[in-house]
Amino acid sequence: MHKNVHQGLHGEGFIQALACAGGFTTARANLDIDGVDLQIASAGPRGTVRSPKIEVQVKSVSAHPDSVTVRVPLRNLLTVAAMRCLLDGDLEGAAR
Repeated sequence: MHKNVHQGLHGEGFIQALACAGGFTTARANLDIDGVDLQIASAGPRGTVRSPKIEVQVKSVSAHPDSVTVRVPLRNLLTVAAMRCLLDGDLEGAAR
């Protein structure tokens, strides 16, 4: 296994462990076509059918540098307001 693949799997495993500790479920797509590594979901509020979900791309580094810069397009960022909407089950509000 290539060392970058090995490192990426460790990063994804770390995110999955954090999500599970928080009571969330995780899923991984069979193919990484659009840059989504994991989907993190929560049970719908009050037993509703829809479950709030986010899709994430995991980045990791092998060294412990003083700082890391990763360029992420603004359209890919989840705002605090959108996250609050997701946690409240307001999918329409999160999509705005």
